[in-house]
Amino acid sequence: MVGDCTAAREIVIRRRNNILQFIADTHRSYDALQYPLIFWKGQDGYCINIKQRDPVSGAETNKNVSSKDYYAYRLMIRRGLTTSFYDVVSFVNNSWSTCTRRLRANDYDT
Repeated sequence: MVGDCTAAREIVIRRRNNILQFIADTHRSYDALQYPLIFWKGQDGYCINIKQRDPVSGAETNKNVSSKDYYAYRLMIRRGLTTSFYDVVSFVNNSWSTCTRRLRANDYDT
């Protein structure tokens, strides 16, 4: 429904064999499919199973990276990267709504 912030977002792909595949907004390919100008190489986006790394040793820990931390890292300003301002604004908006929706979902789980 239009304006419903809690509704799940997904992308529908028609495969070559004419079978439809639904890509949920929690799938790691969602960002690349939704924002091809930002993820023009088809890079994976946020995935629930991304592990944190120890900043000193670089060793993987058993804690997962939150979507908030992942998108904060992706949005850091770096030299030499240029994208359309409006694409970035749309990306930030959807990333933020994904983070807040997950936070609200966690409130209902407890």
